[in-house]
Amino acid sequence: MVHGMKTSAAFHRAVTAAALVMCGATCATSQTAVSRMTLLHTRYELRMGEPAEILAPRETVDFLVHAKTRRVTMEGQETSGLVVAANQSQDRILIAPTFKAKPGEYTVTLSATSETGEERQTTLSVVVRPRASVPNATARPPVVLLNGWQSGLTNSCAVATTSATTFGNLAQYLVSDGVPAVYLFDNCLEGANQTIEVLANNLGAFLNSIKYDDGTQVAQIDLIGYSLGGLIARTYLAGMQPNQTYTPPANTLVRKLVLIATPNFGSFVVGNYVNTITAGTQGAELAPGSAFLWNLATWNQRGDDLRGIDAIAIAGNAGTFTPTLSSSTVLSNASDGLVSLTSASLGFAYQKSSATRIVPYCHLDQAAFTSTSLGTFTCGAAGIANVTSESHNTSQIIRSFLAGTTAWSSIGTSPASDRYLAKNGGMFFAFQAANGNYVQDLTQVAWGTVPLQNGGDSGTIFYHSCPKQQLL
Repeated sequence: MVHGMKTSAAFHRAVTAAALVMCGATCATSQTAVSRMTLLHTRYELRMGEPAEILAPRETVDFLVHAKTRRVTMEGQETSGLVVAANQSQDRILIAPTFKAKPGEYTVTLSATSETGEERQTTLSVVVRPRASVPNATARPPVVLLNGWQSGLTNSCAVATTSATTFGNLAQYLVSDGVPAVYLFDNCLEGANQTIEVLANNLGAFLNSIKYDDGTQVAQIDLIGYSLGGLIARTYLAGMQPNQTYTPPANTLVRKLVLIATPNFGSFVVGNYVNTITAGTQGAELAPGSAFLWNLATWNQRGDDLRGIDAIAIAGNAGTFTPTLSSSTVLSNASDGLVSLTSASLGFAYQKSSATRIVPYCHLDQAAFTSTSLGTFTCGAAGIANVTSESHNTSQIIRSFLAGTTAWSSIGTSPASDRYLAKNGGMFFAFQAANGNYVQDLTQVAWGTVPLQNGGDSGTIFYHSCPKQQLL
């Protein structure tokens, strides 16, 4: 619902009070002359987690999409409850409340600055509605979908219009199966460009915000994490903090977990381009041998048992694997183009091989994907998470697993039947002193005749992810 609105002095006083619950750190008021931003509508009614398109002339949309900075402020303070960002196709601009938003009516200022320094701003009236609740006494728990890493786009994280942006028709299929509600935890909306540890804390708050119709906490939730989303879910379960401490949630609220193409031990493509990625970012954390991946893999007595939650992994094998940019080794059907089978497998947590299902898909739908930081990779099959039909292997596996049937265990192939996972694996290695500090002067590590590579933390953590040779 979008239309113009006149506001009263009482309304503005209420908005000023509401700013205390919507806004974060105080931002200095800009002293630069600004011009008026032209919009077609200035009032928006939004439900938490559901973006709406800002309606504006094409020239304004282009200005906002390609702006160097975008800010939403209230009484001079930048909000933590509203996000304005481009969509993934970079042709629309969206506004959405995050999990931090409080229901109510607000007057906010939207401002943007271009690469050339031009600044424009306008005032919006925004009504925030509560997140859709779950009907009481439902037979199935709700589902939360977690999308993946956004790389190579203009300016910042691109907000997903709906879950279909990543997951295709999966949400509607789950609802038809009896799932009472399907939510999207969009990492670009809930913590744009934040580390995985910060996003994991945000996920915890997100899960705790899901309520029944009577306002009580939903007791069990199923999680489906794609790529980076799977790591966010694992990090939440472990309670990993940005300072490398652990505060696991006493009640995870999670019933079942599905990991789709999750780089549990990093992406070999990210590893090949790690020198082009800024340290301390999500990209750096996705590099094999990063401190983040080591900590996540070893947090619970040198392992990770996913808190005992019933979990499965779905791994794609339509792509090739090249361990380094200079390597002549190209292994067919050993990855989804971005994540190797050894990394996407759930073998690190479960001994039962059927917990990982291998399907003939790529990480993404694109035949060729180009990122400003990761070069170009090719893979000729469909995307593993984009469920385009009910016959899609990923759809069948997820729907069976969440419904409690056994059909999922016969879809695709198991690691025991795969030519790589049947006998091969990857390895992480680090040498720590009694005080827990990494030994800093290692320069070379080998496992028998197999040399290990310097990881994301060069000189401290070493790895080998190529399934060419038997390591485990």
